[in-house]
Amino acid sequence: LRYDDWVDARRDPIQATEAAAKYFKQMYERFGSWPLVLAAYNAGDGAVGRAIRRTSSTDFWQLVDRGVLPTEATRYVPKIMAAMVIGRNPARYGFGGVQPEPALEFEVVPVPPKLDLPSLARRADTSAKILARLNPELKRGYTPPDGQEYPLRVPRESAEALKASLASRPPRGQVFLEHRVRFGESLRDIAKRYDSRRSTLRQLNDLARGQDPTPGAVLVVPKPDKDPVHPLEGELLVVLDQDVEFAPPGQRRVFFPVRQRFSVGEVAAAFGVTPGQIGMWNAVDPAAPLQRGMVLRLYVPMSFDEGGVLLAQPEQVTVVEPGTEAADNALAHAKQPRPPTTRRVEHTVKAGESLGRIASRYSVSVAALRAENGMSTHVVISPGDVLWVPVNKTPKAQGKARRRAPKREARGKRYTVRDGDSLGKIARKFGVDLDTLRRRNGMRRQSRIYPGQVLAIP
Repeated sequence: LRYDDWVDARRDPIQATEAAAKYFKQMYERFGSWPLVLAAYNAGDGAVGRAIRRTSSTDFWQLVDRGVLPTEATRYVPKIMAAMVIGRNPARYGFGGVQPEPALEFEVVPVPPKLDLPSLARRADTSAKILARLNPELKRGYTPPDGQEYPLRVPRESAEALKASLASRPPRGQVFLEHRVRFGESLRDIAKRYDSRRSTLRQLNDLARGQDPTPGAVLVVPKPDKDPVHPLEGELLVVLDQDVEFAPPGQRRVFFPVRQRFSVGEVAAAFGVTPGQIGMWNAVDPAAPLQRGMVLRLYVPMSFDEGGVLLAQPEQVTVVEPGTEAADNALAHAKQPRPPTTRRVEHTVKAGESLGRIASRYSVSVAALRAENGMSTHVVISPGDVLWVPVNKTPKAQGKARRRAPKREARGKRYTVRDGDSLGKIARKFGVDLDTLRRRNGMRRQSRIYPGQVLAIP
């Protein structure tokens, strides 16, 4: 059975059953006893062979009595035999109401390497969940990047659509990169950097939900279409101002954003400094937990390798005075997670503008605007001031542009099917439900569409 970083054929019930049957046949030819075959399937043929040589017996039960078989095998074999007896007459043993599931019905379609199941599902007019169920051996949700076509199982009613789509629009396989996890970096940061999703990275790297990779681990990530972005872009990073400026000889200052639950000791170990030094440089108690959202000033040797830690650039931080209203407000906002699409933009204050007017234009609160810039409530802005603004969408349009309605695909009209179209793609294009589109055109789930066909859009 194939077992590598991309395929684990043991997960496939069909391949696993066929392999088990071949193994059973080989073991029966060797031992001539089905109980010994089952014991070999559990403990390995070597363990069974050694037990036979020690006792000169091929009777499973004698081997059990003499204690020469692994304990797990002595328990496993009776369980399997009991399951076989029940399977021959389930009603007799209280399982009369069990209805077997229907056999899997599928067709095998050779597909190119490095393709993800969701994109293949769209081409086949089916769901990624169904493809995953039919192909459980694909560990990462992609066809292997080995340069070979992969025999993908698809629902029979979807096979022709997938073949036609692959022929008319040859796909471009996904390119993968390796990313070494840095100290202080979360899966959310990595997903943001590579314009991906956490769920995609979890599946690609076999991570449980809520599990963050450990620093130093190497992850497989899809190569983005655009240049990677800094994971701290758009984040509010607050550093407390210090009355004393440190300048240790032969060292340089770096900023470390606290975005996870870290102790001072953990940060000290990562940077090769002491908890006492971090406390002195940042006016924090080395024994107290660090607040999420704050940024630590650290002094490291000139030769310090930045590749293993997540650092903030000096222009990314907002400096506030410790113990002030502005500091408390900024830290409170910094603790709140932001959507990955958030970015910080510069806004130059114009004559007549107020914080309220600027906040309204960018659809943010005045409190968020103050926090982003380390401002207390009594601070007054003036024309020419430059403010950081956290935005998650385009500012509100002004004048005529505000009244101009965005273009949309019109509903309630006819649409002529084009080459490469699928029902799912057309439904998404017009923002309608797939089942509603089928009903409007008198189609069933297994119905196929073809180029030139005219559909009514509900």
